[in-house]
Amino acid sequence: MLLRSALSARQTQRTEIAELRNFIVEHFSRDELELFCADYFRDVYLDYEGSNLSRSQWAHRLVEYCARRNRLMNLRAALQKERAEPFAKRFPLTPVAERPRRARDPRQIFISYAREDAPIARRLAADLRRHDYPVWIAPESIQPGESWVSAIDRGLHESGVFLALLSPAAVKSHWVRSETRLAIQLEHQGKLRLVPMMLKACDPSLLSSFLTSYQIIPAANRYEQALAELLVELGSSPARVAADSVTRWLRSPSGKRRWPSRLSVAAPIKLELLRIPAGSFWMGSHVKRDRAAQMNELPRHRVRLSDYYIARYPITNQQYAFFAQATQREFKMPAGKEDHPVVNVSWNDAVAFCEWLSQTTGLNFGLPTEAEWEKAARGTDGRIYPWGDEFDPRRLNSRESNIQGTTPVGRYSPAGDSLYGVADMCGNTWEWCADWYDDEEYLRRAGTRVNDPRGPAHGVMRVLRGGAFDFNKDGVRCGYRAANFPHERSYDYGFRLVLRP
Repeated sequence: MLLRSALSARQTQRTEIAELRNFIVEHFSRDELELFCADYFRDVYLDYEGSNLSRSQWAHRLVEYCARRNRLMNLRAALQKERAEPFAKRFPLTPVAERPRRARDPRQIFISYAREDAPIARRLAADLRRHDYPVWIAPESIQPGESWVSAIDRGLHESGVFLALLSPAAVKSHWVRSETRLAIQLEHQGKLRLVPMMLKACDPSLLSSFLTSYQIIPAANRYEQALAELLVELGSSPARVAADSVTRWLRSPSGKRRWPSRLSVAAPIKLELLRIPAGSFWMGSHVKRDRAAQMNELPRHRVRLSDYYIARYPITNQQYAFFAQATQREFKMPAGKEDHPVVNVSWNDAVAFCEWLSQTTGLNFGLPTEAEWEKAARGTDGRIYPWGDEFDPRRLNSRESNIQGTTPVGRYSPAGDSLYGVADMCGNTWEWCADWYDDEEYLRRAGTRVNDPRGPAHGVMRVLRGGAFDFNKDGVRCGYRAANFPHERSYDYGFRLVLRP
């Protein structure tokens, strides 16, 4: 009985396929049929664009494609829309009602991809849905009777995240280029967030020059880690769930761990973290190379650090305001300075922020040690400023800039960035470090092997590094050391975070 039913259903589908193919041949010219495929069935159009297929062959391939992909209903709806009167006579049925456009869902993810990358795009869609994210992906999200262009427009305006899958095929794709440019416009309007992922090495600027300013998730030969980074970037709710994938990775056996160049944490505040790879660097100053070197910067010595991540930017007023509200601390947001570094924070305030974020996410955030700060600022070659040995007032906010106040984080990026891409390490605001301060700490290290130093075991003042907008070129060098009492606040004291395994 079941076999007979299956055979009957198959015969019914064959009859439908034949009827649809005949209808198409009767009511479309070859050129009209090619345009019809371009509007409604992009994969078919791209497969046979510019070919010498006849009208009958185009019709045959279109109907077979829809039958294989279970999209015959979509084909019927599109034909009904384009050839309403003859279709109604041949196939009497109730007109397909288009679903009204929904309000934008900030968690819905629009996946943009080239058809050559369809297998990994569908795998990502399935994995994201398993993590409870709504996904818009063509062609399955296209409604019956909806043109490709209308569907893409609807998907972009209903989604809150645009996931751009980059590859050599993608940067050549007219469709991916159009989708990406519209997504960038929507992001600039604050309506959508763009997250690029690199499937295969390519030049993202071929899609849009704006993409060069994004941190791109690398996915080539590392799908699972890329997915974990993507989930952190998306910021699943609650925040601890968002951090789970990164936490599992950070706690994995070090021999099997692959350190990505960047991580992002999106909940409860968005942080961009850059990897500082394990290895040695020159800490302190060399008097022959740096004529402004102070006694407490001597002698220059080798220090080896383990891998860690440091925030690309100092903590901003907006980020600190979220913490203050969550912990019922008093904080007044400076008008119009949401993206400026927070100031007037003590070392104790900064540590409280780290403890709150660690508890909220389940990750190990803290202030950088003095050594971690200096390596992130100057790299491994002992340079005087993050970009090199020559002072350049166009690369930072110091007294020479004559701005007389803070500037938005990243204002001088990438020109003022360090070797690792860390921004604003010198000038703008002082940054608290974890260590107790000691004038003679470097003298005690001379001639010894120094690994992951944490500073003196006790002290009176905590380290400050980086200089500020009201200090001249000598006070904003990577090697310049300062300190103050842990409870002290100042108009030019701020901080940034590190993340350790």
